[in-house]
Amino acid sequence: MKKREVKLHCPKCNWEPRQTSNWVCKPGCRHSWNTFDTNGACPACGKAWKVTQCLSCLAFSAHADWYHELIRDETTEEQKERVTARLTEILLQMEEVGME
Repeated sequence: MKKREVKLHCPKCNWEPRQTSNWVCKPGCRHSWNTFDTNGACPACGKAWKVTQCLSCLAFSAHADWYHELIRDETTEEQKERVTARLTEILLQMEEVGME
C-alpha cells in the first residue's frame, strides 16, 4: 500500500517553512500570512502569487515548485502475516528434505 504525503521546502536551498512562517503581500495590501495555507493567494486581497521568496536564502521560485510529493510504501499487518506464513512454509519444506 502506498502512502502519499506532501512536503514543503525551498527548491533552491531545501529550507522548510514552519506553520508560523509568514510572508507579506507586497506590493499589494501588505497583509501577513503563511502563503502555503492558501496556495499562494493573499486571504486579505485575493492576489494570487505565482512566485514565493524563500525566507532563508531569499531566492524566488515558482510557488508550485515548493510542493514535493513523497510516496512511501506501507507494509500492512496482513502483508506481514502472509510473508511470515510463507517463510514458515518454506522452512518446513526445507526440514522435510533435510536442507536445514
